[in-house]
Amino acid sequence: MNYKYGDVIYWRNYRFDDGITGNKLLIVLSKPEGSSKCVSALTTSVPPPFDLVAGCNEQPRTMFKISQGTCKLKKETIVQLYRAEIYVLEPFSQDIKILFNLGANLTGQIKNCLKRAIDIYPEVKSLL
Repeated sequence: MNYKYGDVIYWRNYRFDDGITGNKLLIVLSKPEGSSKCVSALTTSVPPPFDLVAGCNEQPRTMFKISQGTCKLKKETIVQLYRAEIYVLEPFSQDIKILFNLGANLTGQIKNCLKRAIDIYPEVKSLL
């Protein structure tokens, strides 16, 4: 499977930092040519305990709010950019599949928000 910029990935049995597994959506924000590594950010449909505007939100943590109906996502979705990481997505894993692509415009807005973030790893920023 060839992952590309803007892909929304469904990862069944994603392992969280605390060891718990669950199903998650990730958005590919950077995929260097010829590399198995990509910069992706987790998403959630659970609203945070504070208000967010549609688009880029830099405080108190960097997030990007995608309003319901903006794309093929069924619910209002928060891209947790403060949790952006470098992933190696296994091409033959049965637990990972591409659902759809957000398109260059929306993905570009999310990536630009991430570039402004101060709460991400330098290694992540270097791959943008």
